[in-house]
Amino acid sequence: MSDSSRGQAPHGTAPPDAAEAKVDDLGVGALVVDESRQRLGRIMGCYLSRVHLRPPQGGTEWQVSPEYVRPARPEEIVSVPSQTRGRTS
Repeated sequence: MSDSSRGQAPHGTAPPDAAEAKVDDLGVGALVVDESRQRLGRIMGCYLSRVHLRPPQGGTEWQVSPEYVRPARPEEIVSVPSQTRGRTS
């Protein structure tokens, strides 16, 4: 591997530490929006440069590149049942 390619992510993917940084900034359990799918999700963790999300009410987990994840705004959280809003894990 040449020095110029070391530490670089393959084309179209986030750098390896970007997913971990996103999870560290927002926290596991944070409600976020996956802008690529326009879908509300709860951060479950990260693995292999992907943020793992799950619907707030439970369901199937999905993965997204960290550049598409942003904190959910209050008006986007209104429909989440109150017993899941304050959960942090």
